Amino acid sequence: MSEATSAYTSDAHRNIRVIDTPVQEVTGTTEIPGVWVAGNATDLTAQVDASAAAGTLAGSHINALLATADTDAALAAAQGDIAIA
Repeated sequence: MSEATSAYTSDAHRNIRVIDTPVQEVTGTTEIPGVWVAGNATDLTAQVDASAAAGTLAGSHINALLATADTDAALAAAQGDIAIA
């Protein structure tokens, strides 16, 4: 699914600015690496239940990516390719 949405971010001065970036999946991933969006950041009309569900889905996707990265690093280290920091 690809739809335009707005993700909100703030700088050191607490000024809120809008970044227009398409959400690539229902998991909340965006074209910006390391940035996920969920809930009312993707659907301003979402109610609490839908926003909470979107946040849970995005969180589970982030967890899966981190677990995969850890597993890949441990496997590479076990095979002698790299050292785990």
